[in-house]
Amino acid sequence: MNLPKGWVIADWADIVGITHGQNQRDIEDPDGIFPIYGSGGQIGKSFRYLCKAGSTVIGRKGTINRPFFTHTDFWNIDTAFGITPCEGVLPRYLFLFCRHFNFKSLDRSTTIPSLTQKNLYSINMPLPPHAEQQRIVAIIDALFSKLDKGVETLKTIRRQLRTYRQAVLKWAFEDKKWNMAPLRSITTLVTSGSRGWAKYYSDKGAKFIRIGNLTRDTIKLKYDDIQHVVLPNNAEGLRSLLFERDMLISITADLGSIGIVPVDLGEAYINQHIALARFVNPNLVLFYAYYLKSEQGRKALLRNRRGATKIGLGLDDIRNTPVPFISEQCADEIVAAIESRLSVCDKLEAIVDENLVKAEALRQSILKKAFAGKLVPQDPDDEPAEKLLARIKSEQKHTVKKTGTGRIKKNG
Repeated sequence: MNLPKGWVIADWADIVGITHGQNQRDIEDPDGIFPIYGSGGQIGKSFRYLCKAGSTVIGRKGTINRPFFTHTDFWNIDTAFGITPCEGVLPRYLFLFCRHFNFKSLDRSTTIPSLTQKNLYSINMPLPPHAEQQRIVAIIDALFSKLDKGVETLKTIRRQLRTYRQAVLKWAFEDKKWNMAPLRSITTLVTSGSRGWAKYYSDKGAKFIRIGNLTRDTIKLKYDDIQHVVLPNNAEGLRSLLFERDMLISITADLGSIGIVPVDLGEAYINQHIALARFVNPNLVLFYAYYLKSEQGRKALLRNRRGATKIGLGLDDIRNTPVPFISEQCADEIVAAIESRLSVCDKLEAIVDENLVKAEALRQSILKKAFAGKLVPQDPDDEPAEKLLARIKSEQKHTVKKTGTGRIKKNG
């Protein structure tokens, strides 16, 4: 890497301290003043802390590529590392580098993504003079503040579009005088996927549809993070095989998300968290998918959900869900009216999503320029980072910096 004059490449082993998290069971207190962090964010409170304010939290296991900055002292659990810079390295500069760095490149696990202290201490980071770190942080924070406002506006639009979608479905199905019948009377099959698929996972093969591939907003499947499987040709596999125009329903977690199997999906299967309904007349599947996604249909579908802690839908709950019993012509007219309105949403959502992607690309472009020394001008009067690094090494005496454990007494 060609760096500007006055910059150096520094090993994390020389410039940061890494605090391994600890179990929070004995220190958690709902009245605490210090947050308890896991890899995904705050999970509780405590009167004790492990890391000082100004550290960056990086996931050790699970969510390893979403670092976040801390403004207070905190306790981190064993799924998260606390990364604290040595004096001379600005905490915000370190955090912004973490946002730019791809921690997934250090993951060597075969199951749950994970990192080790050894992985992290091997990281090399471009280090500018201290004064230039300040200029970089100032300009990035200003640029990101503007970007954040734009992103929040886009997300607000997306929430409004979600509300509009529900309003369209409510309009389509509200106050209609239909004869009702159980879903089983118009289906040939209602079943769920099979367990034990992990051993069949593959980099290629048939598509494997999971709850994450269904959405609350639309009846289209999404293919982000799609999994593939290679299956033996047996009865268990065939039971979970999808046909075009099958309706898919989530039966655990985000209950009642609906998806339709498109005609061009190809060979695909579902896991045990999804049920499929196959209709006597497949031409009616769009109507019933929209109905079960509407407020009225969703209430009917979830009326008999079960479980106090882990809520789920049984197959008989789905089979017995009351739905309108109507002609194909009537169904087609209603679907056409719905889709003519939702098509506007689809176009606007595509624009919103495109601009969200552009915003993230711009964010990464800014960070890339910053850590290449191209975002702000250099000042020849700045103390060279080489001297800064030498001073840090001398002060640390080649030992890993450890953060202290703090404790606040609870009143009473």
